[in-house]
Amino acid sequence: MSQNNNSQKSHRYDTIFIGAGVAALTAARELMDLGQDDVLILEQGKFTPKRSCPGESTSTCFQCKLCDTTIGLGGANALHGNKVCFFPASEGVLDLIGREWQSVIAERLKRYFPLHLSIGLKTQHKIKHSALKGYPSDALSKKHFREFVKNLSGYLILSKKIVFQSKVTAIHRSKNGFQIDCKDKTYFTKKLVWAAGRAGSLQSQNIFDFLGVEYASPCPDIGFRIETHRELFNELYYYQVDPKIKRDYDDLGSARTFCAHNQGHVVPVLIDKGFYADGAFLDNFGDSNNIAIMCRTKATYDTKKIDEWCHSINKKYKNHLLLSEFTLEASQIPTSIYRGLEQLSDLLPSKQHRGVFDRFVHELTKGELAIFKKQHAQPLPFRVYGPAVDYYWVQPKVDENLQTNIPGFYVIGDSIGLSRGYYQAMFSGAAFAFKQFQSFSDRKILCSNLALQATH
Repeated sequence: MSQNNNSQKSHRYDTIFIGAGVAALTAARELMDLGQDDVLILEQGKFTPKRSCPGESTSTCFQCKLCDTTIGLGGANALHGNKVCFFPASEGVLDLIGREWQSVIAERLKRYFPLHLSIGLKTQHKIKHSALKGYPSDALSKKHFREFVKNLSGYLILSKKIVFQSKVTAIHRSKNGFQIDCKDKTYFTKKLVWAAGRAGSLQSQNIFDFLGVEYASPCPDIGFRIETHRELFNELYYYQVDPKIKRDYDDLGSARTFCAHNQGHVVPVLIDKGFYADGAFLDNFGDSNNIAIMCRTKATYDTKKIDEWCHSINKKYKNHLLLSEFTLEASQIPTSIYRGLEQLSDLLPSKQHRGVFDRFVHELTKGELAIFKKQHAQPLPFRVYGPAVDYYWVQPKVDENLQTNIPGFYVIGDSIGLSRGYYQAMFSGAAFAFKQFQSFSDRKILCSNLALQATH
């Protein structure tokens, strides 16, 4: 009995994070800077340099037990380079937390990024249409992204605050907080912070159901990812680093372009049985751009249903992401793209999705929102990868402190379901840390001290 108590004591913490994505890494770093070092991060994946994807080079998925593209230090796609989009992109998380925190947190986050990155200052062309969303953004190569993750996680690793290859098998509520069962150890904590992001999409729903966490089912974005030579895109497409075009179609639904990777690469991402196409950057930037064309209806789909839909397309195309490839004739570019995408719309899960997708594709090829040049000097290849999905995980109900209806159980990062982006995830992590100290008599003193620390 005494030995068991000693074991429990040695694995008891004030705060435990599930997942070592950028949200958890930021939150843990900020808590330690504020004098709270009784923290631990449990990560089921690997250290970043050890992550790899065997199917990446052939646009397929080997159904690895753990998907290195999404699981491991740094979170989803830390295996590659990626974009960093700043507010007002995905500002739902900012509205939740409180805009009074924006300036002080933004100042704190600067220290984690590479010096060459102009945080929030990237210029953009004048926006000429209401369907174009404007926000500053920048891109990090694979090398620079690993530098960023190393900078964010280095102190935590040295302090032994991250336990790798530690898969959570069960979570129980206890008298003084929570019991977390892993394969080889059991941990105890007063505050449990769920930060599993996309990688934990299926597990999130199971854990939330077991604990009684209130959540809403998502209305996911569904579509395809296109890829062609960067010279085929026109001036409207290049109005900013991450072109975001959004259209609402009354009661039918909405559509948007999503997650552009100019001169980037297409990679597979595993959900459970099914996988989908996502964008990424390698060490060297290429000549092709890829961007997702997504549609959304008012119908809700849980993660399991999305996984089944992805799996059905994977089977149909023999586990290959590349669904279609054709040559764009020099003078028939818009028509060829429209016809090529129209032929794939039957793969979408409902009549409503097909209706939204077809209207949006028409606007992107032949309408006032056309993003392609009408002609080019020579024929070039056009590729369609699929499926593409986003916001396919449940959305827990959290308050301004990021706490769920279960006292002591918090959710940060992409797991909240309000945003998807590294900067937004980091922002929520820092906000969680700062809001743990709201008992201070004057919040302004805390903000002043944080701002002072950030300048040194």
